[in-house]
Amino acid sequence: MRFAWVIILLIVGAVWKVSGAGEFEVIGSYVPVTAQLGHDVVLPCHLEPPVDVTALIVEWKFNGTDIVNSYRSGGDDQDPVKKRFKNRTSLFHDEMVHGNISLRLSNVSHDDAGNYTCWFPKTQFKNGSVTLTVENSQRREEGDDPETGNNKGVFIGVAVGVICLIIGLIVLKRLGCLGQNRQQENNPPNDGNHLELLRTNQNADDQEDANDQEDANDQEDANDQEDENDQEDENDQEDENEQEDENDQEDENEQEDENEQEDENEQEDENEQEDENEQEDENDRGEREPLNEPNRQLNDD
Repeated sequence: MRFAWVIILLIVGAVWKVSGAGEFEVIGSYVPVTAQLGHDVVLPCHLEPPVDVTALIVEWKFNGTDIVNSYRSGGDDQDPVKKRFKNRTSLFHDEMVHGNISLRLSNVSHDDAGNYTCWFPKTQFKNGSVTLTVENSQRREEGDDPETGNNKGVFIGVAVGVICLIIGLIVLKRLGCLGQNRQQENNPPNDGNHLELLRTNQNADDQEDANDQEDANDQEDANDQEDENDQEDENDQEDENEQEDENDQEDENEQEDENEQEDENEQEDENEQEDENEQEDENDRGEREPLNEPNRQLNDD
């Protein structure tokens, strides 16, 4: 058994040497973590090389989607956490100054079994992952019985799986990170400066988000102002139309008054003409009566 652990440690050391010392990497667990139903469990995860991460944003996700734990601004943020994980997870805040971001999960259920990812948003750190399996307490006790011989088989299976996984990591790092590793060998990074740069980039991203929000607010204000101006123009146009309608109505009324006045004047002229004609007729009759008087007398004689 001890010989197997020595082999595993040697392979892990070889992987670390190939990957390039000084590169920040989030390390989870290459071995699945087993928890008993209803108990608490710690999912290991840390940043290598170890640095203070209290000023960064840390998140744990379940099966790549559900947020299990969110750490920002120096404390846990429960708002984005999935409902069934709320108040069941926590980080070891005192250990975060050493890069430890392990997760404690309480009251484990069968639904909690799956893959957990620990990562730093807005950074280029590689993600770490931990696989959690859940089993009943009775089954765990049977597995611990030395008479059954299960412990030895489980250990050998895990050791073989770890060795295969580490060999695969070595191949991937050789193929994908060779150029990056050479650059790091020529120019070894300064951990403190690199972390400061990450913090600066994070602040720049936050400032960019704030600027985007301000631009959106300015655009909304501009749209509101345009709507107000359009409404004022519509109101002014309505007022002008109403004024024109009133002026037209006044012109029509004045025209009607003038027509009525003309009709009255014409009627008065006609009445005066009729009166004059009647007066002339009466005068004519008055002149004819003296002339007709001798004729009447002759007729009487």
